[in-house]
Amino acid sequence: MNTQVENLFRYRIKSGMEDRYQAYVDKVLPVTQSQEPYVLKYGIFQGSDGS
Repeated sequence: MNTQVENLFRYRIKSGMEDRYQAYVDKVLPVTQSQEPYVLKYGIFQGSDGS
């Protein structure tokens, strides 16, 4: 039996912290992707409200 699970997380980045958040994502995402080969896709989207 194949099971698919979707997770959606929503964050609001505080004003002035965008560069710090991006640096974190750039560091952590490649490690996470290499250690979780069963994950089909990671997607990061930014809304017009900063979320």
